[in-house]
Amino acid sequence: MANSGSSYPEHLEPYLEALKRAASLIKNGSDSEQSDGLKTVLRISRSLESSAENYGFPDLSEAAMQIENAFDHETIERVENLIALMERLSTAGIEKQKVILIIGKDGETTKSIRSNLSTASKVIIATSAFQMEEIFSKYEISLILMDLLMEEADIRSLTIKMFKRAAAADIPVIALFAKGSAMTKTECFAYGVVDYFEKPYDIELLNATVSARIHLTSEYKRVSPQKRHVTIGFAEIDNFKSIVQNRSDPFTETINKRIASIFTECFRKSDHFEKCGTGSFVTVFPDTHLEGAIAAFQKVQSALKKKSITTSEGKSLKVTFTAGIAELTEGSTVKDVVVKASQLLRHSRSVGHVGFIATRSITASSLGRVIIAEDDDLTASVVRHRLELDGYNVEHFRDGASALKASKHGNISLFILDAKIPVMNGFELIENIREDKNFNNVPIVMLSPPAREGDVVRAFELGADEYITKPFSPVELKARIDRLMMRDK
Repeated sequence: MANSGSSYPEHLEPYLEALKRAASLIKNGSDSEQSDGLKTVLRISRSLESSAENYGFPDLSEAAMQIENAFDHETIERVENLIALMERLSTAGIEKQKVILIIGKDGETTKSIRSNLSTASKVIIATSAFQMEEIFSKYEISLILMDLLMEEADIRSLTIKMFKRAAAADIPVIALFAKGSAMTKTECFAYGVVDYFEKPYDIELLNATVSARIHLTSEYKRVSPQKRHVTIGFAEIDNFKSIVQNRSDPFTETINKRIASIFTECFRKSDHFEKCGTGSFVTVFPDTHLEGAIAAFQKVQSALKKKSITTSEGKSLKVTFTAGIAELTEGSTVKDVVVKASQLLRHSRSVGHVGFIATRSITASSLGRVIIAEDDDLTASVVRHRLELDGYNVEHFRDGASALKASKHGNISLFILDAKIPVMNGFELIENIREDKNFNNVPIVMLSPPAREGDVVRAFELGADEYITKPFSPVELKARIDRLMMRDK
């Protein structure tokens, strides 16, 4: 279901029909039909749980999750609740008033911000999760100002949930800090914050920023509606300890600043760069795929080769760095991605690749095999490239029979099947895969041209875990795959 948040409900119909058929089997079918219906319901609910949250429909995501956690006697009631909610969303089309939303725990602070805003838009305050959800349901949000307390565990999950929902709907978020740590700021920018202000605020600058962001976002939505992609890089200066050994703290800080200035000169204004330790830096690249982040770091490497850093004694230092880069995918947190990037960096150094930009482990993959059954070589090559960047061992077959034969060698982590492949089509291949007990829990992703409703229903009933319509974004496909692999692990 590759679509914008606003059009998401329009694409629920095939899933709704499949759920209704499965619910009928659970209520009225034989024992085997009830079992098949339940399997179909669980597959669809897992898919909806992810996509609904991603496109800004947390109520639908929550209803889908409730099915996975249900006891047997509760299942049919929760399925019917999900069906009713999907029907309401499919028919909803009410025009909403545009507002600026201020979210904060401190009522006095949020009121002060509202009174100082110079805007023609209506400004509404939310101080609780309930108020926030109610406002999202009633109004179209133009911009969010959030008074942040990210270190407080009780509102951290709410904050992250709000960021994801805002990002899915392309709502700009401006964060307001008392004092933010490097990790807090990194998290905020990765989840979609466009600007931040530290207290005490410059009210004139805040007003100008609010006005500009609302205008820029409306233009961006008009010409380029698309899903946000975020990549995070973790870099460390090579041999930094030996560079600053027996030096004073001011010298270390000066070197840090000079190196940091070279990084920031090479990055875009939208990239968020933070020093997170002595000789260590983390960078958030918004709206950037892995290849873009690699290019940015390569630009820094070239700049460092041309520029030398001069010490107070007049000595010239040549500086290099090693970096790890990872993408923020569905189901992962910013901290997870920073940790992954730092692990890639350390692994690169451990195998002697100093000064390397690492996007995957250098050693052979332990992630298992991925079988792609796809007769379109271009589609297969795009999918294969994305998965091999993560270290998967990918095998491509142009017909279903060859793919099935190859699967008998075992250690399969994932199947990606096209519906219309020759010899044995994708639906027949799913059926054969699920007949093998060894593949009961192996995820299956079905790819298809714009599908008839019956094809979606059939795929889920046979055992597919995801159904993705062509054309699709390779990054969106990878996000779906990451979620499936994390679920099974």
